[in-house]
Amino acid sequence: MRVEVRSVTVTVDGARLVGDAGFVAEPGTVTGLVGPNGSGKSTLLRCVSRAVRPTSGSVFVGAEDVWRVGARTVERRVAVAAQHAGECDGLSAAECVEMGRYPYRGFLTRGVADPGIVRSALSAVGMLWAADRLVGGLSGGERQRVVLARALAQRAPVLLLDEPGSHLDVRARLELFDLLRSAGVTTVLAVGDLDEAVAHCDRVVLLHQGAVIASGSPGEVLTADRVDEVFGVRSAIVPHPLTGRPHLVTAARQ
Repeated sequence: MRVEVRSVTVTVDGARLVGDAGFVAEPGTVTGLVGPNGSGKSTLLRCVSRAVRPTSGSVFVGAEDVWRVGARTVERRVAVAAQHAGECDGLSAAECVEMGRYPYRGFLTRGVADPGIVRSALSAVGMLWAADRLVGGLSGGERQRVVLARALAQRAPVLLLDEPGSHLDVRARLELFDLLRSAGVTTVLAVGDLDEAVAHCDRVVLLHQGAVIASGSPGEVLTADRVDEVFGVRSAIVPHPLTGRPHLVTAARQ
């Protein structure tokens, strides 16, 4: 399902967090939002998920503006894997993942719903072993996997992730991006690591001070001049010595 952000501005308490920003994520692709901390990545993700209403502009998921349809409709189309899930601390991993099925349940439903989907989602992220473990007792990386499983259990055509690899070890991060590639859904994620954006995203959207500087393929957007301008470091995209895929390296300015 296509995602389109059109001329979105977000102002909170007089401060402009995002200004006239726009981008398109085509169906089935992985789009990375990159930029320094405070550049507006998370705010744009929250606009797509209907968690933050733009001061101006619009957000379309498919053919409909997310603010012109009900919240339940958006929840069936957009799944979110946030960095923190404190609401799950007192729940088992299976119960947390089951929350992803709420958009499809009646308000008075009781008992376990869709256990097959819950188990499948936990298995996809390598956490089936923890189905009965309390989320609050898991490590940061394990908790992040459970949150991703909850989003996968939602079975939505659009998946949003806010720096999903921030608590994962190296192997788990590589497995995460392989999983996103194989999921076959439209994925939009905030990415803190420029090399991950180059290696795993079909398109990137470069943000700086709440504005979109450029969007396109990673090689088109993350040029040495732009990376220097926005991040203040030297960079180059070279073949990875092990895989041969594009690999972005950085160094401090001389």
